[in-house]
Amino acid sequence: MNKVLRKRISNVALIIVTVATGLVIAGAIALGRPLPEYLVAKTSLIPGEEIGVESFELQRLDLGTAGRHYLTLQNAPEVFYLNEFVSEGELVPIRNVLDLAQEGLTTIVLSPSIEVSQKVSAGSWVQIWRTVPTENNFLGELLVPRSQVVAVTEGSSLMSDRGTLVEVMVSQEQAGLLLQTVSSDLDIFLLVAP
Repeated sequence: MNKVLRKRISNVALIIVTVATGLVIAGAIALGRPLPEYLVAKTSLIPGEEIGVESFELQRLDLGTAGRHYLTLQNAPEVFYLNEFVSEGELVPIRNVLDLAQEGLTTIVLSPSIEVSQKVSAGSWVQIWRTVPTENNFLGELLVPRSQVVAVTEGSSLMSDRGTLVEVMVSQEQAGLLLQTVSSDLDIFLLVAP
């Protein structure tokens, strides 16, 4: 009787084939899974503006674990505000989303008594000062150490016949101080915050 010798597959080749098959299956599963959809700004978004999901377009992106830090359709509130400027085409970090009422913030429009710096624009940070009369002259008093500008508009309006109007985001308490200052006809001026 003749013995037939068969060549045996080595253990190393068997392991390589098993690992390669596993990688192919894992790749097929990963490619078949849809990518998450993130909100991307259709236009530039200004801090303090009321924003809804209609201001965004959806884009499928693979951000890996970093994706949990960005706004998606699932984690976006119905209406919200941003605390920083977002340019057209940018993703929105979740840390920039806020609810003004929940955060105790509001916006107020000011007509500064002196010309506003050209560096002041939507998204920039300013200090808000007022002048208070003393016995001999006027004293500058810091009202708001740091406030973000929502909008800057030029030209006259029904609210003011002065040139520039600046809308700023402030706390409810700071808004009260500012309204009191405006009603007392004290001068208000803005400086670029450091």
